[in-house]
Amino acid sequence: MSKIGLIIQREYVTRVRKKTFILISVLGPLIFAGLIFLPIILGSSKNQNQRIVLVDENQIFCGILKPNATAFYDYGYCSIDLESVKKLFADSVHVSVLYIKKEEKVTEDFQVQLFSKEDPGSAVISTIEYQLNNIIEKGKMRSHNLDQATIDAVKSNVNVKNFVNDKKTERGYIQMLAYAASILIYMFILFYSVQVMRGVMEEKVNRIVEVIISSVRPFQLMMGKVIGVGLVGLTQFLIWLLLGYGAFQVGSSYVQSQLITPNTTTAQQTLTKGLPVQNDNMDAGSDVAAQKMELTKSLNDWDDFLRNTNWFLVLGGFLFYFLGGYMLYSALFAAVGSAVDQETETQQFMLPVTAPLILSIYVMINILSNPNSTMAVWFSMIPFTAPIAMMARIPFGIPWWQLPLSMGILIASIFGTVWLAGRIYRVGLLMYGKKVTYRELGKWLFYK
Repeated sequence: MSKIGLIIQREYVTRVRKKTFILISVLGPLIFAGLIFLPIILGSSKNQNQRIVLVDENQIFCGILKPNATAFYDYGYCSIDLESVKKLFADSVHVSVLYIKKEEKVTEDFQVQLFSKEDPGSAVISTIEYQLNNIIEKGKMRSHNLDQATIDAVKSNVNVKNFVNDKKTERGYIQMLAYAASILIYMFILFYSVQVMRGVMEEKVNRIVEVIISSVRPFQLMMGKVIGVGLVGLTQFLIWLLLGYGAFQVGSSYVQSQLITPNTTTAQQTLTKGLPVQNDNMDAGSDVAAQKMELTKSLNDWDDFLRNTNWFLVLGGFLFYFLGGYMLYSALFAAVGSAVDQETETQQFMLPVTAPLILSIYVMINILSNPNSTMAVWFSMIPFTAPIAMMARIPFGIPWWQLPLSMGILIASIFGTVWLAGRIYRVGLLMYGKKVTYRELGKWLFYK
């Protein structure tokens, strides 16, 4: 085995055997899956237990507000005074009292108040606001002698289906994919490049490097470290991909089963347990039907997204830009690690190295809204921002010539950066006790 191969093997084996690597590799996908599905599960379980008791002094909205996925309305208390109802439900956690004050003329500015023991959530409040506004708007239309048929006739529900190259695209899901891929590349590049820098510093401070370079050239040592740590990152990514896919499938199945077939009988019992129910208007069937219809639409959109996305291009682009970006930055981090004796001294050199990475995150946010803008194209060609900028564009589809051009520029830049970093690395590796400046680094590039 070559000397570089031995160094790669050492860097790879020592890192994958660590307990931290195993824990992060196993727990990482589970944590991400939990962040995605846990809010959905908790939110849906809370919404199914919301009961809105209506007190309407105008006697206008009783029986009109419709139950939906966020709230069940109980109209049996419309004619009872507010204070009596508030006392009656003072200790009820999942019950809110919706109070509509007596008004001479009902307009959009009339007073509506919601009293509850705990915050019912923004979804419940926004639903109430939407329904009340809708009812008032219809009432105004009728006051202008518009019948229900005319009101329904003027309604419109435009839904633009986006097709790119005759393929239907679900922009929301594509934006999520582009964002996640870009953030993962940023995290992997930064995390593993810093590992290369710390490994170089550790060997330099402990004087181990003096023994190592008696057998290998400094450039071979640097390349062995960069490639070895890069393979560790690639291994972790593959583990995350497999475990993440499994965790996502399990989470999707559970969420679908909970939202499509909720236990409505249990929900109603929870709402009414220990509470007096008069003319209760909880239409659980319509609630379930609305949830099922909405979820079915989301699942159909998700299926379209999975079928129409070029996963070979997305995954291939991710692997290339992860490895390319890592090679580019890890060489620079290795040079920084060789130039200093303590981690506190790296701060003066870290900003110029990490600034393009940070800038590319801000650019990526703009790319998600306009992936083919002039700024997006230029930043996907600049090698120091291309790994994140281009990865944010690939899921949307890009002109065929831009991807090979960006890859070619990145590959050429890797060779140039590795050569420059190697010039600094070979001198700084044996430099001790001296505070290095940018001028000093410039001199090291030309040392023979």
